[in-house]
Amino acid sequence: MDANGLHLQIFNAIRNAGVRDPNVDLFIGVLESRPEQVEQAIADGADVNKTDGEVIHYHRVLLFKHCPEKLREWSLGREAEQSTIM
Repeated sequence: MDANGLHLQIFNAIRNAGVRDPNVDLFIGVLESRPEQVEQAIADGADVNKTDGEVIHYHRVLLFKHCPEKLREWSLGREAEQSTIM
């Protein structure tokens, strides 16, 4: 699965768990190419300076409970991105 698909699944898992977070809505809107949802999320208080990683990390406990395999896959992908070969 590509990174965008994984991110979308993670953000939808947060939303489906009943969390209402404009930052989550912002990323879903971006990933689904829905400018009206992006605008609404910003109007609702989304922080456009937050990264996807910051938002996912904030909801880490919930994700561990509801979809630990997706959280693990995301975490492993981040480790791979940060590693370097010398």
